Amino acid sequence: CYPCTTVPLMFSFLLNSNGHVACTVNLAKMEVFLPLYSLGILIVIKIMIPNPNFPVMSTPRGEADLFEHFEHSKNHTIAIVPNTTETQQFLEQVNELWLNMHEEPGLHPIIFMMFNTTEDLLTAYWKDPRSIPVAVIFETDPVKDSLKYEIRTNPSFVVTPQSTELYSSQASCRESEGHWSGVFPIETGESCPVNQYYYSGFVAIQALFDYAKIRLDTGQDNIEVPHIMLELFPKEAYTGDWMVAFRVVIPLYMVMALSQFITYLLILIVGEKENKIKEGMKIMGLRDSVFWLSWFIIYGVFVRFLTIVSSILLFTLRVFQHTNFLLIFLLILLYSLSIIMFGFMLTPFFDKARTAGILGNFAVNIMSLLYFIQVFVDDSSSEAFWVVSLISSTGFALAMDKALVLDLSGNGVSFDNLWSGPGIPFGGSLIMMALDIVLYGLLAYYLDCVLPSEHGTKRSPWFCFTPGFWCSKKSAPRIPSVNGESGSFNAAEEANRDVEPVAREMKGREAIKIVDLFKTFQACRKPEVKAVNGINLTIYEGQITAILGHNGAGKTTLFNILTGLTAPSAGTAFVFGYDIRDPNDMHTIRRMTGVCPQHDILFDLLTPREHLEFFAAVR
Repeated sequence: CYPCTTVPLMFSFLLNSNGHVACTVNLAKMEVFLPLYSLGILIVIKIMIPNPNFPVMSTPRGEADLFEHFEHSKNHTIAIVPNTTETQQFLEQVNELWLNMHEEPGLHPIIFMMFNTTEDLLTAYWKDPRSIPVAVIFETDPVKDSLKYEIRTNPSFVVTPQSTELYSSQASCRESEGHWSGVFPIETGESCPVNQYYYSGFVAIQALFDYAKIRLDTGQDNIEVPHIMLELFPKEAYTGDWMVAFRVVIPLYMVMALSQFITYLLILIVGEKENKIKEGMKIMGLRDSVFWLSWFIIYGVFVRFLTIVSSILLFTLRVFQHTNFLLIFLLILLYSLSIIMFGFMLTPFFDKARTAGILGNFAVNIMSLLYFIQVFVDDSSSEAFWVVSLISSTGFALAMDKALVLDLSGNGVSFDNLWSGPGIPFGGSLIMMALDIVLYGLLAYYLDCVLPSEHGTKRSPWFCFTPGFWCSKKSAPRIPSVNGESGSFNAAEEANRDVEPVAREMKGREAIKIVDLFKTFQACRKPEVKAVNGINLTIYEGQITAILGHNGAGKTTLFNILTGLTAPSAGTAFVFGYDIRDPNDMHTIRRMTGVCPQHDILFDLLTPREHLEFFAAVR
């Protein structure tokens, strides 16, 4: 019968394990590629949005001849209002000046389309908008009176700025690197609205008409339009309004992208806790330090790979152009390690893996919003920046913000300015990240020891201040005489006691002594269930003791209490003098006892042989 029962169970386990292996492999792939995918989106956004910092423009640039573009244009059609003899006489002077200029005379004569009124002009325009590139409306007689006219450009050809806009944005008419300016509604350095006056012929027509009027008024036909060159005025340094978007989106998005693995970390660790694997390994003799160190090493290797890839992407795709590579690498690495420790710190609060994964990632992103404290704190040297940096996601966002601002300004973060600048310096952020790793690690250990849970026994909140925590016991304490037993043997006294008599030779050989042990379970809006109700029992060395009882009698609960899987509600038990209520004693008890639990303690990725080898190595 033994092979017949074992083989189906083993085969079933193998099938189950293979299914979990495929699921776990897919989970691992998501864990690696999801942060890189999110980071890739951020890099694309950074490349598409132009640099909001514009340097000083102190040298002349943008030189252009006044008539160069107008001269090579083949369509010199200008609509004129009104159609009078004086107006035609003035236009003849304009054409003569244009075709006989000493410097670069016109190649094609100007064709004037005459209209009596402005309404006639608009009617012709709406019939064929592209037939009239530009129009001039005279408000006075151009020959006898002072020259006063209006130039209208056709938006189908060139859109000139509104006449009410006296000045353009400080960001316009500057040198800028290539970017996708059409994707975002941002006015960049490539945009220069004033140039439309040049390309539409506005300034050329204005110059011709003005100098033609000077000729008429002075009577000197030798007056010509001088050689006029156009240049852009110098401009001081300027930071675009979309710098705010940079400082809001990029740091917080990097927090989200680089901390997504905490979801999978919490699912795996709390999953072991939910399936009682963690306590099962502790029953087998596994130390807490080894358990946490193993997870830290696994995810430490993972975040090291993630940090290397992320840093290379950030610098290869020129998100950072002036910043020291080592400092950004160190910042991302320290932040990732702090997220591992933060995940460890959150595990004692959860008993369900899915809940832990969802809320853990949510907590990291929500706490990073404290990054906006710099909006409300006026004092740039305020200690508030150091305090909020105790939350690693906020500290990381502040550090990335500083690195981004310095890099966009052309300076970048280097060892020279590591401790400079307003707010918390970049070097201070690195120190706070390292402090967060240690702080979260200590809190994770403390909370795992004291927070109540469905599984395992917990210590008192002040356990770390007791001498027993720092100084382990050298030898087992002597078991006191309890429950009516005495240290001496008296036959008459033994006969009168309401317990099973104990032979003289068994005295002093107590292995397990259970004293008034109670365990109750209380659920919300449900009656209290007494699983163990005041049991008193002594088990001696050299004997085989069997606990019998019907389903629900409390047999499993009793053994869970003795092995430290569940804490008693009242009473205690001693195993060779060690108290099960004392966590230090429980560690010694587990080293001297062996347990075959009722539930399966199985790992998804291990085969049956590997399970046997693992638990043998733990013991």
